[in-house]
Amino acid sequence: MTEMVQVYSANSRFDAEALVLLLSSFHIPAIINQESAGAAYGFTSVPMGIVQILVPAEFEKEATDILDAMDRGELEAPKGTINQDELDDPDFDEPI
Repeated sequence: MTEMVQVYSANSRFDAEALVLLLSSFHIPAIINQESAGAAYGFTSVPMGIVQILVPAEFEKEATDILDAMDRGELEAPKGTINQDELDDPDFDEPI
């Protein structure tokens, strides 16, 4: 069995899911671990509400570097994936 290590503590399951997707976009496998009572009762601001992001030990440094860059606001979408004109247009509604 692969050793899993914690690389981040998120405040909600929603945030944790987004972080798992972020790491996956860098080809880093990640899973979520949360105390079952926290998940069942929807705790968010107490230790039972904390959601851990775990990755295989061999990805720890790369995952930590990416998450640190995210915390510093240094991650950007690849060029050409965001149309700035659409973002600046208050009437723009992207279809879901």
